[in-house]
Amino acid sequence: MAGTAFSAANWDGYDEQSATNPGGALTDFTLLIDVSTLSATWKSTVQSDAGDIRCTKGDGTTELATDLINWAYNAGAPTGHIRVKWSSTLAASGTQNVRVYAGYTPGTAVVYDAIETYGSDNAYDANWDAYWPLFDVNDRTSNGNNLTNVGADSGATGQVGDCHDFVAANSDYMEGSFGDIAAPLTIMVWVNRDNLTNRMRFAWLQESDNDPDGWLMWGRESNEDLGFAALAATATVDGSVLGGTMSTGWDHCVGVARSATDRQAYIDKTSIGTNATSCTPGTISYITVGANQNQGSHFMDGLLNEIQIHSADRSGDWADLEYDQSSDQSTFWGTWAWTATAGGGANPKGVFGLAIHGPLARSVYA
Repeated sequence: MAGTAFSAANWDGYDEQSATNPGGALTDFTLLIDVSTLSATWKSTVQSDAGDIRCTKGDGTTELATDLINWAYNAGAPTGHIRVKWSSTLAASGTQNVRVYAGYTPGTAVVYDAIETYGSDNAYDANWDAYWPLFDVNDRTSNGNNLTNVGADSGATGQVGDCHDFVAANSDYMEGSFGDIAAPLTIMVWVNRDNLTNRMRFAWLQESDNDPDGWLMWGRESNEDLGFAALAATATVDGSVLGGTMSTGWDHCVGVARSATDRQAYIDKTSIGTNATSCTPGTISYITVGANQNQGSHFMDGLLNEIQIHSADRSGDWADLEYDQSSDQSTFWGTWAWTATAGGGANPKGVFGLAIHGPLARSVYA
């Protein structure tokens, strides 16, 4: 069933705010909005099933593809996160506003199917190969690179929303098949290590299960270093980027492989080094999260959140803006302000029962 087409005249109103500018212009960047930071009027207006949420640019007519993650209505105090793809260029200067609409004046709005133009599949550009917020194991992109839990079934509060708590003593990890990917590529992940003295695998992209050839992001034992490397078939780390200092709290870790001879890694927006040693892994089709490639050692002990795999060499400006919006929503957006339109403000949309249409089970609740 198709979702209700958007027309501003049929919506009660919207929250609006301007996004923080990136350091350099970004094309098709996906913005993040924490539902809990939206205005009280927006929260009292939105439907309980979130079917009326629509996002536009500040003109109120340029609609933006939207993915609603981990939505919970909570009796008028909703939580969850919205990913919104800013179509075309997010400029490094000027004011670029986003509107988040709620309240469908004619009655009850129906959420878009994932595959519709402004549905969840289109909230990510073609270079997002996989995205696991990790409150569950489902890939948010249209690629369907879902993971399988092996022991890792404990929930926790993440840097963004909910995440999984990996316990090394329980041999927790996740794994799954993966679409073919090679350099250029980018790995991003929020990491919170319980134990800074053990080597831990955050993400291991491999040719196949138990094959050491691939790309690896890990924390080294006996210190707080982050490692990002290409690996040869012999499991030798070739061209690693290793350094920086991880904390005992949350760190945003990024590895970028621009080519076989150009790798760079970042911790919390700070470059920790580059490496030009030549190394070209084979075709990648498998991933292990939180363990060694043979699931026999180096288990994660702590929290992983917001794992992203991109088949592109995302720029430092891209990685920095992702850090900015996922580390501090109040600074990134400021205070959201409600504006009433045709519907005139708060309404009793929240009284409607939950109705799931088509792929909503994946696109909203996943």
